[in-house]
Amino acid sequence: MATKLEVFIADEPGTQSVSVPFQDDEPIFFLIERISDCLDEKCEEIERRDLYVGGIRLEDQQQTMATYRIFGNAVTYRAEKRQLKRFFVRDLTGRTYYVNYHEHDTIEDIKHRIQEFKHYSPDDLKLTFHGTVLENSRTVADYHLQDGSTIGLKIELRGGGYAPAIGISFSDVSDTKSVRKQRFSKSAPPGRIVEPGANIECQCECTPRYRVICPKGTGLIELSQAKFTCPNCHQHNKIVPVTVGFTKCKYRFHGIRNTGEQYTSEWKEVPPEDCYQLFSASNQTTWKRLVIETAKLNEREVCTMCLVPLTVAKKLDCGHGYHEACHAKWKSSCPICRFNQHLLIC
Repeated sequence: MATKLEVFIADEPGTQSVSVPFQDDEPIFFLIERISDCLDEKCEEIERRDLYVGGIRLEDQQQTMATYRIFGNAVTYRAEKRQLKRFFVRDLTGRTYYVNYHEHDTIEDIKHRIQEFKHYSPDDLKLTFHGTVLENSRTVADYHLQDGSTIGLKIELRGGGYAPAIGISFSDVSDTKSVRKQRFSKSAPPGRIVEPGANIECQCECTPRYRVICPKGTGLIELSQAKFTCPNCHQHNKIVPVTVGFTKCKYRFHGIRNTGEQYTSEWKEVPPEDCYQLFSASNQTTWKRLVIETAKLNEREVCTMCLVPLTVAKKLDCGHGYHEACHAKWKSSCPICRFNQHLLIC
């Protein structure tokens, strides 16, 4: 049965929202189409359209809204108009595509645009420019890509991963008392190198005496869908994620326990002087879903309703921040806290 959903329009703090019909079990793509129709957008003027829940972009528009309710219920729509700047993407068959871009776009953003016509996961796309492999977290400007540049595209299909159907046994990240600050060591055994961002500590059959570390950088990690490869034996079918550590970043969690209980944490910063913050591996629990979100320390928080960076924010008693105009449109209550009071079964 269809119901009405209030959707905020990005980049316009407190000024606009639309109400559109939707069903929890239909693809997000249809909801985006209805929003676009309500706004009377012209398709030829739009580069891309995205939907956000709790400020997090919904990557797969073929999934349902029920899939992404783990992030909250503050829904925001953003459309990017076409830009004059574009570069070309050439695959190994010689076929060439064009991609419009902004200089502040990350390489990961570009991969998501390529996904629209190549239909491969961004994790399977490898981009190169003048022999240099382009890293997801870097921007177009970092690589001095210009209007009309040509970048290479290679498809690298990856197998494996750890995706149990019933639940995931992993550290109880809701227990903040179990976090330990650890110093770096020059005598660490092989396979225990960390990088800024999230570092998943795993048990591998090749090193039963200690855990190996799989650095994942910044961004979103859906634990049940992430792929892990042992840094020592380079196998993916002998490795099991156990816990997570962080360095030089900020992080938060979105989870659903096997009981259906919802858990969302506040942002936590790990400054350089804290070295490495590690959640205890001995305190395990079963997660139906667990999403680990990390960002750079200097990355400004955005309003989860309109997606505009917060300069002056209305801080609620719970600690969450919004633009005052946006918060007033949400009936003066916190959408994140209101959502977290419910048990989410999906």
